Amino acid sequence: MQAQDANPAIHAVSRMQTQWWRERFLRKQHHIRHTACDLVWFGDSITHNWERHGPPAWQDFAPVWRAYYGDRRAINLGFRGG
Repeated sequence: MQAQDANPAIHAVSRMQTQWWRERFLRKQHHIRHTACDLVWFGDSITHNWERHGPPAWQDFAPVWRAYYGDRRAINLGFRGG
């Protein structure tokens, strides 16, 4: 298999040049450094969306996060890909 045929998913891609990604990353780093965390969630767009507020109402996931994890000193480190 030649290099150009290799699966691009096996190579790390920096997102630091993407403004929203960098801002979220820096906010999360600040939170980790200044707040005690007992529960850490790593994930993708699904995990990232747990912080989302609707509308529409069916996309208001933040109340569920608060209900189940709000008093557990949890941090959401989910990042969507794009």
